[in-house]
Amino acid sequence: MDVKDLVGVSKPATKLIEVISAGMGKLYEPTATRKKADAEAYAVKALSVAEGEAAVIEAEAKALAQVRQIEILANGDTELIQRAKLRVLTREVEGQRNVEAIAEQALKHLPSSVSETPVSDDWRRKFFLEAENICDADLQLLWGKVLAGETASPGSYSVRTLGILKNVSRPEAEIFRTFCGLVSDRGHVVNMGDDKLREFGLDYGSLLTLRDAGLLHENDNLHRHFRDLSDPMTSTIEVNNGILIELSAPSLRHMMIPCLPLTQAGRELRNLIPPNPCEPYLKVMAQYLRQRGFSVKRGKITPLPDQPEASAITFDEDL
Repeated sequence: MDVKDLVGVSKPATKLIEVISAGMGKLYEPTATRKKADAEAYAVKALSVAEGEAAVIEAEAKALAQVRQIEILANGDTELIQRAKLRVLTREVEGQRNVEAIAEQALKHLPSSVSETPVSDDWRRKFFLEAENICDADLQLLWGKVLAGETASPGSYSVRTLGILKNVSRPEAEIFRTFCGLVSDRGHVVNMGDDKLREFGLDYGSLLTLRDAGLLHENDNLHRHFRDLSDPMTSTIEVNNGILIELSAPSLRHMMIPCLPLTQAGRELRNLIPPNPCEPYLKVMAQYLRQRGFSVKRGKITPLPDQPEASAITFDEDL
């Protein structure tokens, strides 16, 4: 069977299925398009594949036994060898289940259009080697989104990011989600001090956790500078979880903001988190920036009366 034999598969899904099939070593049939028996029969099929892999391992074990290496390791204990076979079989079945759960999540989150650029073989191999060990459903969702995103736009998630993501636990992911609710589109949170950030679920221990996970830069003394702007420039616009914000000052070039920036991996993975603005944080942040000499205003989008399909952004309201 080829991908084109699957019924009702879109062009983006076809590309994703090809990536998944290359990672599995066989054609992957999405749950919605499987035409062979039911889910139980499909599980039996996966089990037979795993049994085949175990048979290969058994054959290799017999070959090694001929040179007495297995006998030396097992000390002649044939039951030990059988238990090893069962362990390998169990691991392979669980890994297959994990990969298929991630593949289904990827199909759900695949955009309607994808790049023609193929996914790197190195990236694909690394992804599936790590994906088989992801058992938690929430983390499988993240991995599925990564696979969908990389299929749609190769290069969106680096191999280094995969290495960091594989070690992220569920509690770490929850802290990261909280942090992302405060992050601007430039990938940082304004560092107002531990006492202020604790109000929004980020104490110093949480920041250390994100640093240990490789998602947050370790330096506490980093600042966002505006020195690259031309001297007459007095305002700039940024976005925080969908909220438009205008920062202005008599001369932005001489201003700076203490910040807690995400690492490259953190910025890439932040794209997986839906925008969820934290209004209390934005209010406190605005007050903090005013104390540092900034004017901080919220943007408002209003339709133009004479151009129904056009709109204008105004910054008349203090944040």
